[in-house]
Amino acid sequence: MGAKKGNWLMGEMLNYYNTHPFALRNGKFDMIPNTMVLTDIMCSNGYARGQSALIKGIYVGTCMEFYPAGRCGCKDGTTAGIHYFRGSWWSEKERKRSTSKIYKGFFRPILVKGKKIIMRVLGPALGRKIEIKVKNIMK
Repeated sequence: MGAKKGNWLMGEMLNYYNTHPFALRNGKFDMIPNTMVLTDIMCSNGYARGQSALIKGIYVGTCMEFYPAGRCGCKDGTTAGIHYFRGSWWSEKERKRSTSKIYKGFFRPILVKGKKIIMRVLGPALGRKIEIKVKNIMK
């Protein structure tokens, strides 16, 4: 990522990383990818997921503009670039799970829905702590 000096979004990202240590006290690591942190920050500033928008001078495109291969295996007229996600930091167990039809079709949607409910009920800070614990358990 890059931005001009004083950019509000980079300031919020730096603030997140200054207040959330990567190495946790229990010897585990915060494996939350920066894309999730970025999305949370943008949502707290008025972004609605799945929509293109201009948020405080920053254009947020749809996944079809940057990640069409994950959705349809092709590019269309709106594609600006393609993000190739490799997950090189994943364990072997996580790599196998990512290709499992049962996980993608059943368990992942349950985890995503559960995360949304926890975030809404308990708030983002506690929800993120729970998410980190779950990710470390599943690692």
